[in-house]
Amino acid sequence: MSPSGKLLNQITVPLSGMTQIHDMSITKNYAIILDLSVVFSAWALLKTTLPIKWDGKKDARVGVIPKGGKAEDIRWFDVAPCYAYHTMNAYETEGGDVILDVSRYEKASAKDMYGPLGDTEPTIERWVLPMSGSAKEAKEERMFALPLDFPKISAAVEGRAYRYGYTVEASLDPSFDRAVKLDFDTGEAQYQAFDGGMSSEMTFVPLGPGEDEGWLMGFVFQTKLQRSRLVILDAANFEEEPIASIWIPDQYVPIGTHGGWLPAPT
Repeated sequence: MSPSGKLLNQITVPLSGMTQIHDMSITKNYAIILDLSVVFSAWALLKTTLPIKWDGKKDARVGVIPKGGKAEDIRWFDVAPCYAYHTMNAYETEGGDVILDVSRYEKASAKDMYGPLGDTEPTIERWVLPMSGSAKEAKEERMFALPLDFPKISAAVEGRAYRYGYTVEASLDPSFDRAVKLDFDTGEAQYQAFDGGMSSEMTFVPLGPGEDEGWLMGFVFQTKLQRSRLVILDAANFEEEPIASIWIPDQYVPIGTHGGWLPAPT
């Protein structure tokens, strides 16, 4: 799409099966899609209301599409069988390769037909896609062994090299009880717990030019009270007390809610 909303290019992407694609990513020159190991299935629909299931025999791969390109221009890179609901970010190196960071589940929608939890815990993985050569496999590296999902970054570094990511701890039990700030330069993780509450995705709202200079906003469901509050954190001082905690009257916000922000009109 052009900045004015005009359609510039549209292609049909061939897949290796009826893949469930939940997310994708972009860089300066490419769009990136995930053709992984969870597929749509009529058999699954007979057992649950969500017609998807794990298929570990299906090829898992990542497609890199040049912006403005055609279907035959796609480069496919194999990865080990897995699933990723969410990407954190992607960018191009000075050498022209593509880096893609994802929240990776070794297995999903096998035991738990309703979603990822119940099978394996997700970890933050980096897939290096060697565009400069003829390789057909991604180089896979674990960046954080913690169970983390719902990754977010500052929109200012979308598609660019970056340092900080913001996630929610997604262990099997308890789930979503802490927000986590990740430093990809140092490998450090910082935590913010919510007094037994369950955190949704934290959205970054910029305050200044620094990558972590801003606020993080997200809904927290307090299970004992059956109520939700909007929590606002200082991204640069992540482990300090929240800047604000605003109760939502007479309702709760479901866990797993994605969020975005728009500046107020001036």
